[in-house]
Amino acid sequence: MELFTNLGCSPDLIKYFNLPLWSRDKIMGLPMRITYKDTDYVYEILNSTAINKETTELHISFDGQEVILIKDEKNIWIEGTHKVEPQLAQALGRSVSLRFRM
Repeated sequence: MELFTNLGCSPDLIKYFNLPLWSRDKIMGLPMRITYKDTDYVYEILNSTAINKETTELHISFDGQEVILIKDEKNIWIEGTHKVEPQLAQALGRSVSLRFRM
């Protein structure tokens, strides 16, 4: 603990990393909002612990169902299993990319 404070880590960050993995997932799985075609939607990222710049697949809880978004070779997000509008899939992918600085 002292090592982390000497490195300049905030107490909140230290508490976060001392939590068990299942607790971290609950913190990271907070609902997020997106506005698409003048309508507000709330979604939740289901696999947030594994997201980084190399992530090519996202599992999102959207509109009561799990939606899988896949990043293609052109770095464009497309829908995987459940059908959502292509523009909505792209907007969701961009929203997550901005949130996680992908």
